[in-house]
Amino acid sequence: MHAKTEQPQNLHDFRDGNGPVPAHRHSNGGGWVADSAHADDTAYIGEHACVFGYAAVRDESVVTDYAEISGFSVIQDRAYIRERAVVRGSCHVKDDAEIKGNTFINRHIILGKNTLLQRGRFHPTREDCLNCPALMDENYGATKTDHCTYCIQKMRRLHLSILFKPLSHPGVESRA
Repeated sequence: MHAKTEQPQNLHDFRDGNGPVPAHRHSNGGGWVADSAHADDTAYIGEHACVFGYAAVRDESVVTDYAEISGFSVIQDRAYIRERAVVRGSCHVKDDAEIKGNTFINRHIILGKNTLLQRGRFHPTREDCLNCPALMDENYGATKTDHCTYCIQKMRRLHLSILFKPLSHPGVESRA
């Protein structure tokens, strides 16, 4: 009788309360991408950046530095997420939008059309919390004892001000 040998599975702890989960390094940039999430080969996920939950990074988008994309968020077109920005929930960031600094977004919002958001903080509303992926799927988002732990910990670390600026069309070469 032959024993079935399994390939060792890569695991990574995204510090979201779920412990180590199946994940892999992205081929373009080397950042961590959970097997439940998706990142196109044309997207750039920097070495320290993370994409997890059921998030998707599409097209020629860039996620770099220590940025985190999670939940059901979609980053597409040429959107640029960098520094210590955190995008969760069901956000949709597209076009040439740029999110940077200590920005924390945990809402169901759409950003695009050359928007620059830095040092921003969007608090979840009651409706956002009721639609939170952690509450909809007990295997995602936080510990089973307190679904809000991840959001609260992230919001405590971030700056309180919100700053919007118009952004002229940055070239892709200025993003790396």
